[in-house]
Amino acid sequence: MSTNKPAVIARIRGGLGNQLFMYAMARRLAQVNDVELVLDGTTGFRGKNKYARQYMLDRFPISGRLANENERRDPFHSIRRGVRKWWDKHKAIEHRQYIVDPGGLDDAIYSLSINKPTTFEGYWQSEDWFSDIAEQIRAECTPEAPSDDKNVEMATLIEQSNAVALHVRFFNDPTQTAQSQQVVDYYTKAIETIRSKVDNPTFYIFSDQPEKAREILELDASEVRVVNHNTGDANAHLDIWLMSRCQHFITANSTFSWWGAWLGEKPNSVVVSPVFTAADAFLAWGLPGLIPERWISIGQEQ
Repeated sequence: MSTNKPAVIARIRGGLGNQLFMYAMARRLAQVNDVELVLDGTTGFRGKNKYARQYMLDRFPISGRLANENERRDPFHSIRRGVRKWWDKHKAIEHRQYIVDPGGLDDAIYSLSINKPTTFEGYWQSEDWFSDIAEQIRAECTPEAPSDDKNVEMATLIEQSNAVALHVRFFNDPTQTAQSQQVVDYYTKAIETIRSKVDNPTFYIFSDQPEKAREILELDASEVRVVNHNTGDANAHLDIWLMSRCQHFITANSTFSWWGAWLGEKPNSVVVSPVFTAADAFLAWGLPGLIPERWISIGQEQ
């Protein structure tokens, strides 16, 4: 393969929600330019990887192929990537071969003409990057329906109720601190919001610590179900699929539940998402463009 052939090369990293944002942005840019989409599912998971993430887009009916050695800048990918970014730093966008997420929708990148292999790195956390092909992205980023008994049974229960997907993400153990209290306050307000707008809701709890999540939420046993059978990163896509079967959504400060809500929302859906302005990096959430205006944003009192 010629290294000069125009292509959008997406460097994939992070958890599943972040991977889906990276894919969606790159997929749209490759499509509007009629060039190949290439996914580097390797270099972003080497070296420092605190949460031991792995490439998970192969669980989805996506487009694109995996990058070869040249496209990954192997060997010494870190050094070669750093040199390329430094070299491109002061160039106009249209002349760069390595483009980093500017932290919000950028018209120059959004409308970029791809006439050479160009690598994109970053999180691209806004539907603004791909809203013009939203239905296509939903189709490609929705996992195939599982056939195992537990997920089929849970999906049936969800479809038979006024289901609310409620996601709680614990970045560290919950304790009696200002941080954990801030999280509890958000869920209290979010649940009140759902109850004021949804008749007879049933809350389906999704969490990396589902039993802990159940403990901190003020919910009657009759209105809650805990989804705890899809354990580990290898099965994370199955929880996203179950979330997307729900009618309404309470997201965490997490791109994982952002995608569960975005994939599953319908015209009558109520979607609640937090806006955390705390300095704590684990809580920070709600950058411009991240939460769609049609969703209900709940801020925190400081």
